[in-house]
Amino acid sequence: MTKIWILLKIQLLNFFGVNKMLHTKDIKEKQKFIFFAISATIGLVGCSLLSYLYSNSMASAFVMLGDIGMLLPIMLVSTSAMVLFTTIYKVSGILFGYKDYDMIIALPVTVRQIVGSRILLLYSMNIVFTFLIMVPAGAVFAIHTAPGLAFYLIFILTILLIPLVPIIIATVIGAIITMIAAKFKHISFISIILSLAFLFGIMYLSMNSSKVTEAQIIDMAKSLSEKIYRVYPLSKLFSEALVDYNLNSLLLYVLISLGSFIIFTMFISINYRAINTLLTTTRSKSNYKMKALVSSSQFGALYKREIKRYFNSSFYVMNTSIGMIMLLILSITFLVVGAGPLEQILEMPGFAELITKAAPLVVSVFLGMSCTTGSSISLEGKHIWIAKSIPVHAITIFLSKIAVNLTLTVPVILVSSTLLIIKLHPSLFEIIMLYITPLVYAVFSATVGIIINLLFPILEWKSEVTVLKQSIASILSMLVGLASVAIPIMIAIFLKDISISFIVLGTTVIIALINMAMYGYLKTKGEIKFRAL
Repeated sequence: MTKIWILLKIQLLNFFGVNKMLHTKDIKEKQKFIFFAISATIGLVGCSLLSYLYSNSMASAFVMLGDIGMLLPIMLVSTSAMVLFTTIYKVSGILFGYKDYDMIIALPVTVRQIVGSRILLLYSMNIVFTFLIMVPAGAVFAIHTAPGLAFYLIFILTILLIPLVPIIIATVIGAIITMIAAKFKHISFISIILSLAFLFGIMYLSMNSSKVTEAQIIDMAKSLSEKIYRVYPLSKLFSEALVDYNLNSLLLYVLISLGSFIIFTMFISINYRAINTLLTTTRSKSNYKMKALVSSSQFGALYKREIKRYFNSSFYVMNTSIGMIMLLILSITFLVVGAGPLEQILEMPGFAELITKAAPLVVSVFLGMSCTTGSSISLEGKHIWIAKSIPVHAITIFLSKIAVNLTLTVPVILVSSTLLIIKLHPSLFEIIMLYITPLVYAVFSATVGIIINLLFPILEWKSEVTVLKQSIASILSMLVGLASVAIPIMIAIFLKDISISFIVLGTTVIIALINMAMYGYLKTKGEIKFRAL
């Protein structure tokens, strides 16, 4: 057991960059880590506050329905769904197929200890999300019901077990996707298709389940719990244990969660080498033929290299395309449903007019979630010397990475904006801005990602997950992109005396000027920073 904790400790220290911070003599590296730690803390506090507000809103609705006990099982299902979805793309790279597999497997430790440490790493990452959602929900429930000490003891025990079953399901789904993809020639492409199919399925079920009016919720209040329990049976045991203090349900919940997790870990341990070999085996052509070589311009060659690198990683694609997927789905949904029903559901008079005039900013919100450049330099890793040694200016390398981001965002912007125009029937000025504003923001998001990654690079990593999910650059790139759109939207909402069209135009001009300034920075100081990496 001691070796499992040692392996887990090493993995956690390396995963979050703590080990490097503790042993580096570079003051700037320590400052970067401290900045990241402060930013992460602020982000976690913000997420906790949002979770509390959401739970409180849900609780108010359930109080009206006379069933406050439904709050916790619903939040349990939400948490489990989040753990499931986020873990699917972490399985390959953390549990299986990680870069230092050969080195780890050669250490004087058993396979069971390696598997135990890896699964505990997945658990450690997911328990953070679990606490962010369930602790605020538990606090809201406690405020409304004033439970006794038994509630808090049971609550602590049960939330510690919440991630276990979703991790099992996610590992199975992730392994199946990887295994099926490995049977085909283009492994990453098939993996992306299967992952997108799963994502669309989840979104479709979620949207269908949310098409319920307030009156319908009141009518089906009695059957609401049955629907939740049918979706996730463990939620019934969870509710009975927490709300009704049913010890039998608590015992059964613990046995199912913990027992299935232990059995699953033992199964993985016994078959670990075989599973890892099966999932990492790739197909190669036996009838390779030499073809004529095709030359390209410097930019063209670099762009082909970057786009190939992007689509060769299903995790990279899924992690950076979610914003564009959501934008496309919401645009299609808006075309079918319209602003009227949304106005009634949100109880916001004038919402239809607001969304019509502020549509360019609304579309731009999703661009911050689809920034591929925030980690593109870090993904060069130890091979960055190749990019630095070729006879090409750094600005050309930057532009090739920005072009990949625009390849992802521009087509979706054009399609989504066109769908909104069809439904909204805006004026000529609004039509123009509905295309120009998101395109300007697309350039901004891609360019700011490059600059932030230059300032906060991570070139030593074992898994892409570290670069794409936990790095300072990837998180800051998304936050800056979202903040740049959130500010004008908040101004449009609270300063109603100012014309929304003027805000959209002013914001577009400001962002365009910032884009020009950032290009100048990349062409001068960016060259110096890149060569110094």
